[in-house]
Amino acid sequence: MGRVVSARCGLTLDTVLTGMFDGPNGPEPVSGTTMQRIVQAGMDAKKRIPLVIDDREGLSVQQIAIRARRMAREPEGLKFIVIDYIGLLRGSDAVRRSGNRVNEVTEISGEIARMARELKVPVIALSQLNRQSENREDRRPAMSDIRESGAIEQDARCILGVYREEHALQPRIGVDGSVVRNTNESDATYQKRAEEFDANLERSRGKGEVLILKNRGGKGGIVNMWFDGPTTWFRDQGEDEHGLAW
Repeated sequence: MGRVVSARCGLTLDTVLTGMFDGPNGPEPVSGTTMQRIVQAGMDAKKRIPLVIDDREGLSVQQIAIRARRMAREPEGLKFIVIDYIGLLRGSDAVRRSGNRVNEVTEISGEIARMARELKVPVIALSQLNRQSENREDRRPAMSDIRESGAIEQDARCILGVYREEHALQPRIGVDGSVVRNTNESDATYQKRAEEFDANLERSRGKGEVLILKNRGGKGGIVNMWFDGPTTWFRDQGEDEHGLAW
């Protein structure tokens, strides 16, 4: 909700959460007018975005399905389910006793797919990636990077990966703000590489990509996005601040 308010107000997420901003002499409280904007945006978002959050630990898919069925019978209905994230779900006791996490995630993935079919709503399940992508020159995520189980690739109707080149380039910057120099690299080679790096970094600022890695019955490809770091807000490049997503 803090991110929604941040995006709607055009204020940084930190300001929304703390009520402070970086003034010329250090952190300062926001004005009464700004605080009223934050409060009003929060009230509007609560009315327009009816979220129900279940933050119990160690949930199983069956427990989620029980609550989802109950919500589906209520007048407000059930539009979609988000699982954040699949690695925190718990499998059945029988599979857990085997000590095989891959088998447990395989079971969880299949149950999520069945729940989506039964309830006839989209189920968005977030997943961590393994570290393999960090060792590649192109760090865009691939389906093989999904952590713990290939069953997720099989069961999911659509797999999306989020990538920000600006974020991927940041670790290559040294404390002096320049790209880190390789061992035994000549001045000319370093200068050329540094210029290319700076150009790539500048080109990627404020941008993101949604990679359609799998789309059963549809097309794959890349959707270019804008990304506003201070508000942690992604939006389509065809949308402005008055678009439907806002």
